[in-house]
Order: sequence, then C-alpha cells, then structure tokens
Amino acid sequence: MEIKRVATSEIHWSIGWNASQQANNRLKDVIGDTSRYFAMLKVGNATYNWVVDTVGQWRPMGMAADSEKPLIMEKAEEIKQEVFAKLPNDDALASKICQVPNYEEYIFYRNAEDGSLDVVITGWGFHNFKKAGPFMDTWPPRPKMFTTSIAFVSKGERQPNRPFSIITPKMKKPDVTDAEGLRSFKEYAGLKLTVIDEQTQRQFDFTTGENDTLLEFDVTEEEPVVEPEPVVEPEPEPQPVIASITVLDAQGLPIREAQYKLSQGETATEGTLDELGATTFQKDTFAPGKLLSLQLTTADQQQMEPIEFALDEKENEYVLQQNAPKNGSRLLEFIALILLLGALAALLIFAFKPGIEELTKLINKNIF
Repeated sequence: MEIKRVATSEIHWSIGWNASQQANNRLKDVIGDTSRYFAMLKVGNATYNWVVDTVGQWRPMGMAADSEKPLIMEKAEEIKQEVFAKLPNDDALASKICQVPNYEEYIFYRNAEDGSLDVVITGWGFHNFKKAGPFMDTWPPRPKMFTTSIAFVSKGERQPNRPFSIITPKMKKPDVTDAEGLRSFKEYAGLKLTVIDEQTQRQFDFTTGENDTLLEFDVTEEEPVVEPEPVVEPEPEPQPVIASITVLDAQGLPIREAQYKLSQGETATEGTLDELGATTFQKDTFAPGKLLSLQLTTADQQQMEPIEFALDEKENEYVLQQNAPKNGSRLLEFIALILLLGALAALLIFAFKPGIEELTKLINKNIF
C-alpha cells in the first residue's frame, strides 16, 4: 500500500547506497527488525514512493491532533534510539538513516484496533533538496516530560490507597494512590487526561502543564441528613377494670365462703366468696351487655340455683341475692324436719304407752 509519493526534484538522497531496492535490503542488513518501522522505498518515473505491507488509515503527523503529536514524537524518538543502538560504531550512518525532509509530512501514524499507536517513517535517508540541513534539524524534537502528581481529597485530607482510573488517549488504566495519598507520573505538556475516582465515580478532566504540577481533586461526599426519629409516646396500657360481687341469701344475709364460678360462654373465672359473701373479678374479661351466670356451691357442698345478671358499662359493684337452694328452699327443709321429729315422738309414745300408764298409776297412788 503506497502512503507517500514525492517528485525526485524535491528531495535529495543522502546515504551512499543506491536509492532503490538495494537500499531496502541494506537497511534490513544494518538495523535488522527495526527496519519494520521504515516504509519500503520504490523509485518511479521521476518520483520516489514509499509503501507498507499493512492496510490502514495512515496519515502524516501534521494531521494529528495536538494531544496525539507528543505520542507520535515519542514513538519516533524510540525508533531513532533503536537505530543508533543497532549501529553503535557508526553514528553518521544512523543519523543519515533517521534523516527525513520534514517530519510533519514524512512521519506517518495510525491508530490500531487495539488502541495502540503505529508509526512508520517515509523519506528516510533523504533531506530537502534546497534546504539540506543537519540530522537534528529534520527529526521531530523529543517532547519534554513533566511530573504530574494527583491526590483525592475528602474533607481536606488526602486519601491514601484510593483506587482510581486514568484515561489516556490510548487506554484506561486502573491505579491507586500511595500511603501519602499521592500518585505521580511523567507526561508531556498539553496532554488531555481524565481520572475517575472509583469510589464516587466522579470524573475530573485536566491538561498536563509545562511544569511539575500537583492536582488535588475533591471527592468529599455529602453526608445524608438524618432526620431525628419522631418521639412516639407509648400508649398507656389499659388498666384492668375490677368489679365486685356481693351475694346474699333469701333472708338478705351474706353467703360466706361459698365456692363460685362466674361464666359467660366459654369464658369463666372461679374462686371463693369471703366472710362478707363478696369477691372481685376482672370486668373487661367479659363482654358488656351479655348475661353472666354465677354458680354457687356452699361449704356443705350444696349447689345453689345459678344467678344470672348483665354487666353494666357504668356499674362496677353488683349485689346479687340467692332465692333458694337448687334442691328446695330452706323453709321446706325446716318444715320437713319438724314433721319428721313429730313422727318420731308419736312412735315413741305408742311404743312405750303401757309402761307410761303403769308409771302414772304408781305416781298417783303414792301421792294421793
């Protein structure tokens, strides 16, 4: 692929080889594989032509962006150093090989697919026919490099061991600050770079200066505003409502020390009445407005008729009266007892009547 053509009248061959295929062969002999950076010379009809065996968008250095030129110049300088290293005893030949008529037009570059920079030299061994000059006047000057130090600052303090990435025209490279919170590197002046703080993902763009430079990037993170938690007063626990029951018998006397069971459906509480026939219970255990049943069992194990009553939301003292025992009233029991005693007395009189009559006669005889 031809990348450069120039009229033979414009430039002059400086090396003592034939400016033909012989020159290409001799170049490989003297500098070996470094010759891959030099385009193959071909002589045409009143023209010099340079071709490469790689396909790509090769452009002269003069068309490069300002940020790319230092990289091309640095690469060209590396090629020059390789040539001089291959010819340690012949600086004059090395200088002539590296001589070009004009580095802006004769040094070519391209960006490879992997992001690297390729450089190839055309016009090698030639100088301008009318403005022939020494080698160093025609080779691109090696760009001067300066130290750039960067730091990431949070709340005014440099952050040690801070991971970040630096983006150059060629690549994105992960890096980290040192124990002092600094990272220093050398670069050409005017190179546009970007650093990304990995923790905050903040991006900072800067251009390398023409002096040693320290750059500090603020990565302070805003602390979230924490609203105080509203003070929630705990709701007071409801206090149990205590109600009392006093149970009287049919004569209005307290039923003392009877066992009781107070129930409403499946809810029930049990206990013993005190000496005043009273007890207390937790009122809110039962549903208001519904009937409660009070079942009593006396000390002599008599089970009395249940007493039913309804809870009143406003009333906490209840006086209940027992009408009669479950197996009959006390009055009927008393009458039955009297009748039983009378029957027993009659039976005794009938059984001992003869003896009683004799005793009566004896008493009457002695007295009267």
